[in-house]
Amino acid sequence: MVSRELVKDIEDLKGDIKKGAKTLPAIIGESKTFNLAFIFLLIAAFLLYIPFVTGLYSYIYLGIVTPVVIFVFYILYTILKHNENSGKIQRNIKKAMYLVLLIFLLSAIIFRIM
Repeated sequence: MVSRELVKDIEDLKGDIKKGAKTLPAIIGESKTFNLAFIFLLIAAFLLYIPFVTGLYSYIYLGIVTPVVIFVFYILYTILKHNENSGKIQRNIKKAMYLVLLIFLLSAIIFRIM
């Protein structure tokens, strides 16, 4: 996910500046990079509902995906408030990514059974 990579780049910013690396946070700044990560993660949260809205998956999917979306909104809140370090934010994004992959796998299995 792009947002995780952006936050990971923020985490590595001091080392990148010392090395002279031209990463996005080094070019546009930490705050703007957090804003960009926020936008990508917000879009991803809404896209999680596409399989339900299009009828690909049923209410079971909706029940499984909603807690993950709530977790993603918590991550969005931490990005917005900058009240956690970037390392913790990027680890939480990674957890959300793994949960989404698990949800898609479970949904595919459940869809085949039904």
